[in-house]
Formats: sequence, C-alpha cells, structure tokens
Amino acid sequence: MSNLLARLRGRVFRLWMNRRAGRISIGEGLKLFCRLEVRGSGRVSIGRNCVVSGIHGNPLQYVTIYTNSPEARVSIGDGAVLCAARISSKFEVTIGDNVLIEESGIMDTDFHNITPDRREPTEAADECRVRLGHGVSIGARSIVCKGVTIGDDVVVFPGSIVNKSVPAGSIVAGNPIKPFRKRDSASKPETPRPTVAQGAAVCLAAAALVSVLACGGSNQEARTMEARPTTAEQWAALRGKRVVFGHQSVGGNILSGIRALAASAAIDVRVTESRDLSAGGNIVHFTIGENGNPVSKMKDFAATLRSAGTKDVDVAMMKLCYLDFDGGTDAGKVATQYIETLDQLAGEFPHVRFVAFTAPLTVRQTGPKAWAKRLLGRMPAGYAENVRRLQFNERLRARYGPERRLFDLARVEAEGLGRYDYAGQAFEALNPAITTDGGHLNGQG
Repeated sequence: MSNLLARLRGRVFRLWMNRRAGRISIGEGLKLFCRLEVRGSGRVSIGRNCVVSGIHGNPLQYVTIYTNSPEARVSIGDGAVLCAARISSKFEVTIGDNVLIEESGIMDTDFHNITPDRREPTEAADECRVRLGHGVSIGARSIVCKGVTIGDDVVVFPGSIVNKSVPAGSIVAGNPIKPFRKRDSASKPETPRPTVAQGAAVCLAAAALVSVLACGGSNQEARTMEARPTTAEQWAALRGKRVVFGHQSVGGNILSGIRALAASAAIDVRVTESRDLSAGGNIVHFTIGENGNPVSKMKDFAATLRSAGTKDVDVAMMKLCYLDFDGGTDAGKVATQYIETLDQLAGEFPHVRFVAFTAPLTVRQTGPKAWAKRLLGRMPAGYAENVRRLQFNERLRARYGPERRLFDLARVEAEGLGRYDYAGQAFEALNPAITTDGGHLNGQG
C-alpha cells in the first residue's frame, strides 16, 4: 500500500474515531497500512505521525488496542510505529514517543487466576501499570508483562519475555529477559525529540498557556499573541504547581506543545495522563465526556474532581471541543451550564484556582467548494458553527476575563484574522496557517 493511501486511510479513520467516540483521541498524520482495531470501554490516546502496519500477506496480523475496563487508559506518544502489535489494558499502558513495537504483546493484567474457578484476579493498578519510555524498540514475538517500566532507548530482542523493569539505554534478551549490554551512548542514534527548530514546539497556544498558568493571569491583556520565549521564571512557577486539565483532542495538541517547549529549554515539566489527581506530574490531564455532548464533559470533569479529591491541586481547567458546537447549538445555554459548573466547583474547592477555556474554532471554508455550496443554497463550513462558538466565548470572556481566570484559546487561534460576518452575526475563525485539518493545531499552532 502506498504512503498516500495509508495517509488517506489514517485521516478518514482519525476523523471518524475522533467524532464518534469521545473516549478516543488520535493525532494528525496517522498512516494506516493495515487494520487498526480499538475496542473496549476505556480511553485511548494516539499521538501525531504514528504508523500502523501488519505482516505482509497475512490479513489477520493487524494492530489491536483493547481496554478491558472503563478505568483503563492506553496512551501512545508521537511517531510510534506499531507493527501487528497487541496492546491490552485493564489499568494503564503508557508508551512514549518514537517507539517501535513489532508483532508483540503488551498487557497490564493477567486476565485470569490460575485457580480452578478462573475468577478475575485481584490486582492493584499501581502494581500493574506498564510504561515504555521514548525511543524503545520491542522485537517481534516478545511479551511485555504487567508492572513493567522500560526506560528510554531500550532495545528488546525478538522473542523476549519482559517480566521486570529495564533501565534506560539497555539491550535485553531472553525468556525471561537478561541484560545483554548497554547501548553505546557515543554511537547510538539519538532518539528524535521535538525541538523549536523543527516547528513542533513553536506552539502559540502552549506558550500562552504556560504564561497564564505561571503568572496567574489571562492572555487577554496583550494586543498580539506573539510567540515570545517562555522565561525560566515561568517554567519554575509552573513546576511548582499541580495543574489538572480535562479536555479532548485540541487539548492534546496544546500539551504536546508544552512538552516540546519544555524539552527545547531542557526543563523537566512532567505531563501525566491519569484520573488519579495525585499521580506524579506538574500537569495531570484526562479526556472528558463525548464530543458533541458538552454536558457530558462538564459532568465527567466535575465527577472526577469530586471523586478523586483536590488536596494537592493548585489549578483546574476544563476545555470544550469545537465539535461541541454546530449551527443549531444553543450557545447561551451551554455557556450558562459551563459557568455554573465551574463556579460550583470553585465554591466546593476554594483552594483551587479554576481557569476557564474559550472554545476552539474551525477554519472558514473558502475556494471552489465554498462557491459550489453557495450555488446549491448551502452554507460553507466554519460560518454558523463559529458564530455559536463566539457567542459561547463572549460569555466566558465577560465572566472570567475581569477575574484573570481565563485562557482565551479562541483568541490565539484567530490571531491576525479579525472578525467575519454571517447573516449579520460576527464570528471568529481558526487561522489556516496553524492547522492541517481545519480544526486541530499543527506544529506552528
């Protein structure tokens, strides 16, 4: 299959999954050379520019990602290559950037006891989580067992059983694994990391959010949203806080930008995906609700904070998605529900600073497709929907802007474009320069 067809399949699959399954988030640039099967009631996050492939000539050797409980989480970083990989989670499986997994299994549970009754095993999440660092390579027909942490740049030889944690830079092999040797740091290829020069870190939204979180303000004061370098003082302030972030896919774009900015500045800012708000990390984030159902997101966010507790939380943020608004959305009602949810939580947890997020935008459709739609009496995309988003955003700006508890994501996305008019109603639109699909942020955004 050609790269072009794999990209096309990946884009269609990504759009379908992101729109129809709120628990699943897939980054841009996915290449699908074979079938990708995602099943279960848990949450799955796949980063940007990942490749999914199988075994040539064997259609049964495809990639599966199964979550076996509503609490299960599978998170895969940017640039991962999955070749007939089998990933199964009851608790949490975290896979870093630029990882290669060839025809191997990763699981964080035993699934069954060995006793005759075959009941569900008694397992604790903290003892079962599986973590793979950046640049890890898992050889074919290997198995990574529950409770294992594999450090950065580890190589696992084919046919290995990884039943214990492996330190960074190691080469291991065998059943069970034994150290083979350490990788030569002078000769090993450096694992690609996002850098500012590569563009992936030049993320206006990420830089602006770091500034807001560090300084306790709003990004409404500045007249322009220029990509100013994040200062050492801002990084230090952020590292001294615990931030909780409930979001969907555009939120993942922003967090990727924060990771890349931190990496380029050699700053250790830990971003952890978990609903355990005491989990290690400066920013603890989780996906909320279902796209297209903003009320489900508000309820999910509130329920998570109430059940998990906010003892160590300094800042909490809740972001809706552009998919939560269409031309028929009652934006005023959604804004009222959002404000009531945030204000109620602020009353319940007075030690936490709750920061509101304006809704992200989409591009305004132009060109031949837009002309054709008008000729057919249809409105091009990005007009009526963005009117509703602006109505929602203006309510949040009026409520939280004066209190300096607002991150104005829409303002960042619309920078340099001004406002447009649709049937006498103003709207803002996403700048096409910072997106590749009309809704999610690219490297520049």
